[in-house]
Amino acid sequence: MATLHKHINFEAYSEHEMFFGGRQEVEEYRNAKLQNVQKNVNFIIELFNNKKINVLELASGNSKFLYALQNSSMLKSGSAIEISKSRHNFAEDWKSSLHANNITNINANIIELDFDALPSYDLVYCVDLAYQLMTPVGGDIDTFLLQNIYNKLEKGGRLVLELDDHNRIMTNMMKGEARLWQEFDTPDPWRFMLWHCVDEAERRLRLKKTFIQRDLSRISSSEVILKNYTRREASYMLKQHNFKNIRIHDFWDTAGDLLEDEFIITGQK
Repeated sequence: MATLHKHINFEAYSEHEMFFGGRQEVEEYRNAKLQNVQKNVNFIIELFNNKKINVLELASGNSKFLYALQNSSMLKSGSAIEISKSRHNFAEDWKSSLHANNITNINANIIELDFDALPSYDLVYCVDLAYQLMTPVGGDIDTFLLQNIYNKLEKGGRLVLELDDHNRIMTNMMKGEARLWQEFDTPDPWRFMLWHCVDEAERRLRLKKTFIQRDLSRISSSEVILKNYTRREASYMLKQHNFKNIRIHDFWDTAGDLLEDEFIITGQK
């Protein structure tokens, strides 16, 4: 598996959250991220009956989920694994301002992560389609990951994945391609994102994302390949790795807070 770290999926977020504005813009951005992730926190509060938990987040980005859990008095301790150095640095700066010493941000590639060195957790959490980046990399990484997740969970602990079968994109392609625009609300420093979607076959989707900064002064691009999972495929995958009480959820907090083909799947050890 040593050569797999060069895959484009591991480089896609290398320039994210490198801010050029002042402290006020950063604070506004942080607050917006905390508000956006509160629906996820509400889901976890209900899933664990308001009990404080130890959490491992994979592909944690800026660690907003763990900081929001902390603000909701749900977090005993948290470990955040993020491959992007820029996003890890942003998370560390945020952690320092919050004095969140019970959260550990780890800048690491999942395929090189020593899971044995980590403690046990009540929740392993992986969202924003990050799990779907694993299979295209090769080397049975998805199996490696699920086996290690299961082993790191306490008995009765939960896995929470957010996935997307991208049916809305795949069924509207012309000659195997589609282009879609997305506009972001302030205070996000990026105003637009163009999705260039290409059908890679074998239920895989290549996404090239081009970000345009709000003042139009800067453009940044990244590219990933995703494996699409249907609800049935995702349920079977968790069952094959010994998870029980597998459930599909169509929203985090209220109906409509996920895109049409997105879903949440939970499993228990």
